[in-house]
Amino acid sequence: MLNLVKGLPDDWPLKVNGNSIDAYMHIFNDIVAKEDKDKLGRMAHDFAAAKFGVRQMQTSYEKAYCSK
Repeated sequence: MLNLVKGLPDDWPLKVNGNSIDAYMHIFNDIVAKEDKDKLGRMAHDFAAAKFGVRQMQTSYEKAYCSK
C-alpha cells in the first residue's frame, strides 16, 4: 500500500490517517469550513516547492546517481 502521508507536511490539517469515513467527515464539516483557505494554499505551495521543486529533485538525483 502506498503511504501518501509521507508526501504531506507534518502539520497538514487535512491529513487522514487510515481511510476513516469519520475522519473525512471531520475534515469536511469542521476543518475546511473554518480553516483559512489562503493559509492552506500557502502551506501546500511552500511544502511542494521545498520537497518537489526542480532544484530539490535535481540535487537528490545528483546525490543518488552522480556520486557513484
